[in-house]
Amino acid sequence: DHPIRERAARYQVVAPDMDEPLRQIVREGYLQLSSLIPAGEAARLAALVKKLHRQSLPPVFAFVYDEMWQLFGNLSEVLTPIMGADQRIQPTEFWVWYVDRDQAGFPPHRDSLSNALRSDGAPSMISAWIALTDAQPLTGCMYVLPRDRDPNLPGKVRRAPRIALDDLQSIRALPAAAGSALCWTTDLLHWGSRCSDWADQPRISVSAYLQRGDHPETFASESIGLNDQTQLSFDHRLQLI
Repeated sequence: DHPIRERAARYQVVAPDMDEPLRQIVREGYLQLSSLIPAGEAARLAALVKKLHRQSLPPVFAFVYDEMWQLFGNLSEVLTPIMGADQRIQPTEFWVWYVDRDQAGFPPHRDSLSNALRSDGAPSMISAWIALTDAQPLTGCMYVLPRDRDPNLPGKVRRAPRIALDDLQSIRALPAAAGSALCWTTDLLHWGSRCSDWADQPRISVSAYLQRGDHPETFASESIGLNDQTQLSFDHRLQLI
């Protein structure tokens, strides 16, 4: 019932220097943390998602397991210099992807148009995305239009993208090895590309919205803390899913 409490017994995450990621997310709207999750843990969770897929269950049912919540509990510790020590997960905004050949992730979009930036430009809410298998161009990696290259930011943001032909060169592919984490601001234009017929495996990934504890609730009446006191019974997890 207290999944985050057991995360230290599962695996330890060594936080990298966060000065450069902080500067990048303020300027470009995203950051990338390479090989943050141990390879064995990422492979184990990917195997779980594959098993759910074989049983024709939506991959998001992986969130009945402690390990999925521990994943974001560990990530929140790493993000403390950016997001503060009291981080929460939006209970209506988590997902698991199994993107196979000739399939694609979500098309170009912005997660939210609400203002989730503090006065210093740092985010108070982010989308946190973790690759459980290698996400490369052939397997449908993430693509973004950096905030400082987006003609609609700031002030003219639209949920539907308006991109001119000469903006295409600013689009950035974000290949991510299994265990890597990407985080971006809620207004960043992003999408998952289509998996190629030449891909050697599906793209498996998991994401959630994380917010600072002092940020007002946006998508649900109550968010879920990412700390040792967090209580999530099996029935509660099923309700969230």
